[in-house]
Formats: sequence, C-alpha cells, structure tokens
Amino acid sequence: MAIDAPGSTETFDQRLISARGILRAFFSRRVGNRSDIDDLVQETLLSLHLARSRFDAARPFNPWALGVARNKLIDYLRRTARAHFTALDEERLSDPTFEHRMAASIDVARTLGRIPGFQAQAVRALRLEGYQVAEAAAKASVNASCFKVRAHRGLNAMRGLMCDTAASPQRA
Repeated sequence: MAIDAPGSTETFDQRLISARGILRAFFSRRVGNRSDIDDLVQETLLSLHLARSRFDAARPFNPWALGVARNKLIDYLRRTARAHFTALDEERLSDPTFEHRMAASIDVARTLGRIPGFQAQAVRALRLEGYQVAEAAAKASVNASCFKVRAHRGLNAMRGLMCDTAASPQRA
C-alpha cells in the first residue's frame, strides 16, 4: 500500500506516531535539555508531515525520518552554538586586556613552532599545560633532569627568538 496514495493518510499518520519514540531516542542521545528534545521531535514531525508528498513508499520510512531529524539537529546545533559564541564574544569585547592576551598567545604559539619539537613539548607541558616536571617527564619517556634541560633550552631559544623579533619588526 502506497503511503501517499489517496485514502492512505492513516498509514502515514501511524508511521509518524511510531517514529515519535525513535526520534525522541535519537535526540536524547545528542541533546541534554528535555524541552529542546521535545521541540526537536515536534519540528521533525512537522517537517515529515509537510514533506509527505516527497516520501517514496518503496523505501523504508525510519531512515528517511532519521535523515530529516539529523538535519533538524544540525540546525539546532548551529543556533545554540551561535548564541553561545555571541555571549562569549560580548564578554571578550568588554575585557580591555583580551586583545593584548590574544596577540601574546599567538606570538608564543608562533615562537614554539620555531624551536625544536622536544624543547617545544617541554615548554608547552610545563608552562602552558601546567604539568609537574615528574609528570611531564614520564609522559615524554625521559628522566626529570633531561626534561628540565629541554625546557630550559626551549625557554632560552624562545627568549632569543622573541628578542630578535622585537629588535627587528617584520613588515607585512
């Protein structure tokens, strides 16, 4: 029996009702807020209802419904991410030191990229990530004194590179 054939709306409606549980489970695994889950289920059911003329009765219903649900989830994630980042941006813009700190972190990242990898790893672990020497050395599979030497040499190399950069600014 074709779903979109005349007189078969009952079959399509039954499939929509049965899809409600599947959609709720789909969104529950991906969205934490219960009211958002309910909204997403309703939006998806409405979209399915409006798109019923495009449904091919020869194909399975649930994969089609889950495809529509996936698109609704992507739209939801875009909306919520945009609202989250907008709030963060307003917070950052009101911080007078944000621009200076951001420029400094870019300079540090750029300078770390110019020193040998094992030294950069040591500086990153001790100064940026906050590891203790023993932890970082164990993670790098070297003894603590070797790791301290790497960090020391890395910091000296960075200091030299930053002083060279400050003495002769590059023009873009």
